[in-house]
Amino acid sequence: MRRVPRMGFSWMVALSAAFLLFLGPRAGFGAEKLTVKYSWLFTPSIAPVMYGLEKGYYAAEGIDLNLIDGRGSRGNMKLFAAKKLLVGFADSGTAAKFISQGTAAKVIFGYQQASPLSVIVHSDLGIKDLRGLQGRKIGRAASDSGTALFPALAKRNGVDPSKINFINVSYAARNTAFLNRDVDGIIAYWPDNVPFLRTKGAKVSYMSYANNGLTILGTGLLAHDDFIAKNPETLRKLLRGMSKSVAASLKDPEGAVAAVRKRSPLTVKDPVMALKVVKNVLSLVHTLNTTNKPLGWMAKKDWAETVGLLAKHGGLKNPLALDRYYTNEFVPAKPGM
Repeated sequence: MRRVPRMGFSWMVALSAAFLLFLGPRAGFGAEKLTVKYSWLFTPSIAPVMYGLEKGYYAAEGIDLNLIDGRGSRGNMKLFAAKKLLVGFADSGTAAKFISQGTAAKVIFGYQQASPLSVIVHSDLGIKDLRGLQGRKIGRAASDSGTALFPALAKRNGVDPSKINFINVSYAARNTAFLNRDVDGIIAYWPDNVPFLRTKGAKVSYMSYANNGLTILGTGLLAHDDFIAKNPETLRKLLRGMSKSVAASLKDPEGAVAAVRKRSPLTVKDPVMALKVVKNVLSLVHTLNTTNKPLGWMAKKDWAETVGLLAKHGGLKNPLALDRYYTNEFVPAKPGM
């Protein structure tokens, strides 16, 4: 039998290993499968997370990420409570309410840290500040966190809520009511709704809760307590990939949009609007208390104010110790580390 020369055989083994090392994570060889559920139907706001799939950041960490859409933060938190969801996104305020009620989960990565809540108004009405809402018709969803926290926002800005004519509208009808001018303004997330309304020809301005004195954390990534206890290294790998994905999106938002357009084509109907949404979302990755901190790292002060506001105005009962709501344990010191 013909022998392969030792030198040639070693070279072939090394070449094969190098090939598998390069190809492996991208092809999922030996990678750990992990499903992560977004808090809503995919919109361009998911781009900074999805970009890492296209760039191979999660695969390089050994994570075969299955990113799926959701039907709302409350829906995800109900799944956490039933232990039918192990890792997923939710509004941090909604998460805090469920955790206070006994849901065994924690926020492990602050994705949109500054709140996207706002009051959006027609620009031609000349409303310059929140006091200008008095005497106006404002559309709101009755169970929305923005509705629950508006009294706190009003108090901090010298606004009398009793002088505002609030109109209850569903999430689905909110933008339509605004565009038809059935209302003068709406309580809604500004990063995606403002660009959308502008593409429909509306001239709008907005007043964000965050810029008007109300610190309330936005969207976070949660993990079930049991998953945290049993799979800490998996979470470290996931967050290394995610922080690198968000960091890359900050430098290349156009690439993040292209990634979503490729992987979820129906998500991006208007690339120009999508890019504006992505840039808006990326403007929320830090609060004043987390500036110069690693992406995803959350400040105790922000959580203290969030829980305090929810306890006073947002229906949160039985506030817990702050470390029950969140942990920075798995956040990498730098993106990709």
